[in-house]
Amino acid sequence: MFDLTNELQTLVQMYRTRADQSRGAVLAFASAKKGAGVSTCVQGFARLLAPNLVRGVWLFDLDFYINGQASSFSSPQAQHIYGKFGPPLDPTLQQKPFWRVSPQLVRDDGREVSSAWYLAMHQVGQHRLFVSKFRSQALQGGQSVSIIRAPSYWQKVRDAIDLAIIDVPSRDRSRTLLAIAPDVDGVILVAEHGSDPNELISLQHEVEAVGGNCLGVIFNASGEMPGNLQQQAY
Repeated sequence: MFDLTNELQTLVQMYRTRADQSRGAVLAFASAKKGAGVSTCVQGFARLLAPNLVRGVWLFDLDFYINGQASSFSSPQAQHIYGKFGPPLDPTLQQKPFWRVSPQLVRDDGREVSSAWYLAMHQVGQHRLFVSKFRSQALQGGQSVSIIRAPSYWQKVRDAIDLAIIDVPSRDRSRTLLAIAPDVDGVILVAEHGSDPNELISLQHEVEAVGGNCLGVIFNASGEMPGNLQQQAY
């Protein structure tokens, strides 16, 4: 498995230097094209920071139908290294969440199934790392998931934890990045070495046009890693 510690150390140091200990941060990782290694970078960044953060790290995977991060951390191999993948926890903090499932289902007793129910956080072992999992298997035909503006929700997240890291599907697959960018503190772009710089510039302009802030680019020589998590414990 690939170890991206060296590639991420600069970003980790920047976070530690600028972090406001009384207020958490929300950072999104994204790429212009699929296969750049976003999920790998997100995992590495969370692994490097989680042990030293008191209030913890929440890792949101916005590829709702695949749940790649949850699959990685809940695999037998990962649980042997990191510990048991915990039970579902409610991450909504009594706020309207940033995801919306429509149309809403109505139970036999007349109660609506809220959008909040579909996404839960799971603690990774005894670490201060929590990973999202979307209940995609509960979606019915005709239902869809979308990202909506939720500044109040993200402010509550900043008040509750040290860091939220968001794994965003690539821009060539969806518009999710443009929907989430205005609400986060910064967007880190991930690209393979040799990528077309015009693609990165174009993506930066798109993010900034919707009110987002691009913090920089990680050039990942490894690309998307096969299998599950890298073989390195906290």
